[in-house]
Amino acid sequence: MQFYKSLTRGHQKSGKRFRHRFKPILIALTIACSLALTNNLLHASDVDISDGQVVMEGDQAFIEFQISWKLSWHNETNWDAAWVFAKDPSRGFQHVALTHDSGELIRNHLSDQPEPGFDVSDDQLGVFIYRGQQRSERGSNNWSVRVEWDYAASDYTIDELPESVEMYAIEMVYVPDGPFETGDPLGKNGPDNAFFSLNEDSTGTYRVTSSEAISVCDEDGSLCYQNQYGRGRGGDQKGPIPAEYPNGYDAFYLMKYKISQGQYAEMLNTLSDLQTANRAIFGSSAYEDRGTIKRVNGRYVAENPDRACNYLGWEDGALFADWAGLRPFTELEYEKAARGPVEAVANEYAWGTTSITHGDTLFNPNGIMADREDGDEYIRGNANYRPQDRDFSVREETIFIGGDGGIGPLRIDIFETRAHRINAENIREASGAGYYGALGLTGGLFERIVTVGNERGRAFTGSHGDGNINYSGYAGNTVEDWPSRSGNGLALRARNYAFDTRRLQMANRGFGQYSATYRARGMGFRAARTSD
Repeated sequence: MQFYKSLTRGHQKSGKRFRHRFKPILIALTIACSLALTNNLLHASDVDISDGQVVMEGDQAFIEFQISWKLSWHNETNWDAAWVFAKDPSRGFQHVALTHDSGELIRNHLSDQPEPGFDVSDDQLGVFIYRGQQRSERGSNNWSVRVEWDYAASDYTIDELPESVEMYAIEMVYVPDGPFETGDPLGKNGPDNAFFSLNEDSTGTYRVTSSEAISVCDEDGSLCYQNQYGRGRGGDQKGPIPAEYPNGYDAFYLMKYKISQGQYAEMLNTLSDLQTANRAIFGSSAYEDRGTIKRVNGRYVAENPDRACNYLGWEDGALFADWAGLRPFTELEYEKAARGPVEAVANEYAWGTTSITHGDTLFNPNGIMADREDGDEYIRGNANYRPQDRDFSVREETIFIGGDGGIGPLRIDIFETRAHRINAENIREASGAGYYGALGLTGGLFERIVTVGNERGRAFTGSHGDGNINYSGYAGNTVEDWPSRSGNGLALRARNYAFDTRRLQMANRGFGQYSATYRARGMGFRAARTSD
C-alpha cells in the first residue's frame, strides 16, 4: 500500500526551524481557481520542541521536554518520526548522549491520539519519536516526554550537569527494508546513464533483492549503466558494490524535506566564529536567488525559514549531517525512497508517474496573487523546474510571479500544501512525493549523494556523524568513509530549478559520478540515518 493512499487530506505547511510555532490562519471559502478549501489549515511540519529541563532522581538525570507536530502517520507501510537530539550550550553545544531503551511519556496532551514510541540510537546520539500505534488516518502529536541522559558517556560528573539543554528535532520518514527496482525499464534507451540489468539489449531494471554485494557490468543480470558524454559522469562501470555500501535494501530514515534555511541558520548559531567563517553561505551574488539567511544582532536568522536552503556546498551539507548525528545517503537509497517496492514506470518522476506540472504564480490562502511569502502561500504544479519553452539565460522569463519573485528554491512543502488544499485524487503525485513520503526528490535543488560509480563512493559504509564537529567547521572524526572534501565519491540526483523535464526523470544519472563540492544557487542537501 502506498504511503499517500492512507492519509487524511488537509492543508499543510512546513516547519520553520527546529523550534516551530503554530499560528492559526483564517482563510476564505473560495480561491481564484474555484476549488473548495478546508477552513482550518493544518500544517505538515510545524515540529515544535521545547528546551530540555534536566531533572535529577538520585544519580539518574532525565531530560524532560514537550514535542508536537501535525499530520503525522503510522500505517502498515511506514511512519514519520522526529529525530530528536540535545546539545549543551554551556559546553560549546556539545552533543548529549542518551541512555539506551529510555523514553517515557509524561503526558499526552491529545487524549484521542496515540502515545509515542521511542527508539534511542545504538550510538546514543539521539532518539526517534513516533506514533506508537498504527492508525489509518493522519493526526497531531503533542507529548510531554523524558529521556535519560547518560551523562558519564558525555564526560560529566553529576555536579557538572546544567539545568537545561537545547533540544532539536528533524522530521524524517521511515523507509522499511525489502527489495526494489532500480533504474528504468528502457535501460540504455531511457534517462541518461540509468541503471539497468545487463542483458543482450541492455533494457529492464535491476532488482535489489538483498543487502549483499552487487556485481557491476560483468555478467548477465548484473547491475549496469552507460557512461555517456565521455566525461565519466556515469561512473567507472566497475564493482562489485560491497555489502557494506547502503544499497537501499536495509531499512533507513530519510529527512522528509531538504535542509531548510531556518534549519541551517539554527545550526550556524551553535558554531564558533572560526567554524562559521567556513560554513556561513551568504555573501555571494549567487546566493541572491531566494537565499534569505543573514546575521542580525549577532545571530543568524532566515527571513524565510521554511524555504529550501540553496547554495550549500558539499562540506556545508556534510557538516550539517555530522552535527545532527546523521549521514549522507546513496543513489540506490535515493531510488528506493522514491519508487518504493512497486514496479518501475519508464521515464517516471519521483512520484511514480510521468505527469509533471510547473507553476509560476504564488497565491495567498484566499487565492489571490501573494504580495509576500510568509509561509501560507501555495503554487500550482508539483515540481520546481524550468519549462522547456523558457530561456533560463533570460531571468525575466523564469521568475516567479507574486511573493518574493525571483528564481530559485521554494518553501519545502509548497506542492504538498496545494495537493491537500485541492483534495487531489492522487495526493502523492500532486505533492511531488516519493513512495514513503519524502518531498522534493525531483527538481527544486540538487540532491548531493554518494555514488556507486567510483571506488571512493563504493567504499562508503554508512557511518553516522558523531554530533561533535571539528574546530574549523568540517565534518570529521567518525566519517572517514564519506566522500572526500574534494568531492571524490559524490553524485548529483534530482536536478534543480534550472533544468527542464528532459533531465528530471528519477532514474536520470547524468551526474551519476560528479565531484561537485562547490556552492551554487541550485545546490541543496538532505541526510539520512540507518535504522538500528
